[in-house]
Amino acid sequence: MTLPMVIVGAGFGLQAGLIDGEALAQVPAEEAGMAAGWINTVRLGREAIAVSLFGSLFASFVGNADHASRQGFAGITIGSTLFAAVIGLLSVFLLRRGRPGETPPQAQRLIARASEPVPGRGARSE
Repeated sequence: MTLPMVIVGAGFGLQAGLIDGEALAQVPAEEAGMAAGWINTVRLGREAIAVSLFGSLFASFVGNADHASRQGFAGITIGSTLFAAVIGLLSVFLLRRGRPGETPPQAQRLIARASEPVPGRGARSE
């Protein structure tokens, strides 16, 4: 049971930072706080929906407590892990579909924003 749980947890954790970075790059700097709050609101709402769906699936697959402890939880966990793995592989495939050597427009914007000087800060001395 540990391996499927680690895979699902890693899949969730790895995508969170990427989504936040991409979403915040799409809004003006003065609205970044509001955008971050909205991202967290949507993420928590999505998690609540996922937990309720998992609970309803679990309840529909188990007939009694003995069945739940042996087969129900394991079946749903393995199914969720396989679903997450398929989504992860699909994401990797779609990300690599770009042309070699070509930087996507979103990445170009992120690179440009990262190289801009930060207002109020002087040049660093080395």
